[in-house]
Amino acid sequence: MARILLAASSEIDVIAKQLCQKIDVDSRADSINQYRNEIISAFPKFPNFKVTIPRFGLNLTPWEKWNESNGAPIWWTAYNKVHHHRDTDYHQANLKNVLNSVAGLFVVTLYFYKDMAENAKLIPMQALLRVTEDNFAGSTLNIIEFGINYKF
Repeated sequence: MARILLAASSEIDVIAKQLCQKIDVDSRADSINQYRNEIISAFPKFPNFKVTIPRFGLNLTPWEKWNESNGAPIWWTAYNKVHHHRDTDYHQANLKNVLNSVAGLFVVTLYFYKDMAENAKLIPMQALLRVTEDNFAGSTLNIIEFGINYKF
């Protein structure tokens, strides 16, 4: 669990920084709070993006803490604690935090590839994670298979 939490959250750090640079080529954002400010300015609905895992009946909103002025996602705090204080906070590498960090990575990646996501070009289709009706705009048959049209 710790490895997945660390890997997903580290990747979020990289992609969030790149997303901020896509939004503003002069972006100097390099922390979760700076990412929040820049991403929400460009995409106000970002914190409310819901991810489902239908197979297990789970609904996740991994970025909802960004609706608070200085809110960092709970899984992000857990990631930092596990990363820097593994001896005392290893227990925070739990299933809830791991699933939310992976869902958070899914969301930030969709926004990074927004143009492709809106046009069903992110194939193959996700098998585990899905979006709710709020962000689903149908599917399109590409050359080989169906792709999901996401809406933001």
